[in-house]
Amino acid sequence: IFDRSGAFLAASRPAYHVYAIPEDFNFTDLSKLSRLLRLTEKELRDRFSQSRHASFTPVLLRSDVTKEQAIKIEERRPEFAGVFIQAGAMRTYPEGEVGAHLVGYIGKISPTEYRTLDPSVYHFGSGIGRAGLERVFDRRLRGEDGGRQLEVDARGMPVRLLGEKEPRAGGDLRLTIDSELEKNIRPLLAKRRGAVLVTDLRFGGLLAAVSSPGFDPNIFVTPGRNSERLSLIGSKDRRLFNRSLNGLYPPGSIFK
Repeated sequence: IFDRSGAFLAASRPAYHVYAIPEDFNFTDLSKLSRLLRLTEKELRDRFSQSRHASFTPVLLRSDVTKEQAIKIEERRPEFAGVFIQAGAMRTYPEGEVGAHLVGYIGKISPTEYRTLDPSVYHFGSGIGRAGLERVFDRRLRGEDGGRQLEVDARGMPVRLLGEKEPRAGGDLRLTIDSELEKNIRPLLAKRRGAVLVTDLRFGGLLAAVSSPGFDPNIFVTPGRNSERLSLIGSKDRRLFNRSLNGLYPPGSIFK
């Protein structure tokens, strides 16, 4: 998602994710794997349990590990049957609060959603638009996952490739929003509650839609920030509330 000058408001960056196929994993290795991934054994068991009705479906154990961690896991794959690294993408919001209420954010699908959504599009651990343009244009932005069907040996090591599907990139959105203008407006509101809307009178485009107080949508897509997410959701200032679109305010002098 771009602003009017081509600056990224939402983008996807390369990332490494750790998956496991529960049917192939030896749970006597759970303790060793928990130390390697820096997760508790309970956290790992909870993640494995997500696919108790589909034991051959890969389960996301940890997302966005560092390149160094990914290399260590690959080196020790013979010790952990069914565990593998999958290169993927992570959503990121380079401008932080700028355009956050309009752009929105994504979040992981719930077990209930997984049972009702198209399984060819959404899988365990998939992200889905939760607010703003990310929610409205979710199918357009997300594209299609690629994949490989592999034959593996008893240790989970690949033997031969049975089939492959190339991924398809999602679409783009270019907005009339001017991110630099929003950066200049936000300090004017400081910590006050309110909104500023700026339109281009020549062409009718929306140049700014600033809602204050704001929030950083990266909180919703960065692993390990659960406490910040809970704090934001329960904020007394209602920082997630888009005052520029949903707030009710008396008209200004221009309408008198």
